[in-house]
Amino acid sequence: MRLQTLKRRAEFDRVRRGRKWSGKAFLLQGLPQDEPLAGHARFGFVVASKALRKREENATAKRPGAVLRNRAKRRLKEAVRLAAPQYALANYDYVIIGRYEALHQCFSDLLEELQLAFGKVNRPPRSDDAKAQSRIERKGSDRHTQRQSEILDTARTSASDLGQTHDG
Repeated sequence: MRLQTLKRRAEFDRVRRGRKWSGKAFLLQGLPQDEPLAGHARFGFVVASKALRKREENATAKRPGAVLRNRAKRRLKEAVRLAAPQYALANYDYVIIGRYEALHQCFSDLLEELQLAFGKVNRPPRSDDAKAQSRIERKGSDRHTQRQSEILDTARTSASDLGQTHDG
C-alpha cells in the first residue's frame, strides 16, 4: 500500500494544532482532515539534521548529513506503512517528527511505540462536561477527606476528655 503524504507547508502547519504524543524516537501529531479524501489517512515526515546530532561532552557537535536524515525517514515510513492499516484513522492527517532514536532504536520497539502513539493521538478529546465533572469529583474527594479528618479529630478529642486513647 502506498502512503498518501502531505506535500505543502500549510498542511503541516494545520496538523500542528491537533493532538500530539511524544516518544523517544519521534513526535506524532494528528488532526482530522478538513476535506476527507476518499477514506485515506495522509502522513507527513520531518527529520531535521539538528535532531539527529550526537550529544557528546567536550566535542564539537557535527550535524549529520542527508544520508542519516533519509535513513531515519525511511525507517519511520516503513514503520508507518506496517502500522497504519490497523492503527491510523481514515480521514486523518498525521505528521511524524523524527528524533535521534529513530535511527538507533530497535525496529520492533519503534513499531510498538508507533502503535501506542496512534492510540494516544486518535483518542477523542474530552468534552468540557467531562473535564468539569472530573474537577468536581476531585474537589469532592478533597472535601470528603477533609471531613473524615475533622471527624477523626473530634473522636480523638472526645476520647481524651474521657481519659481514653483512640488511634484511628
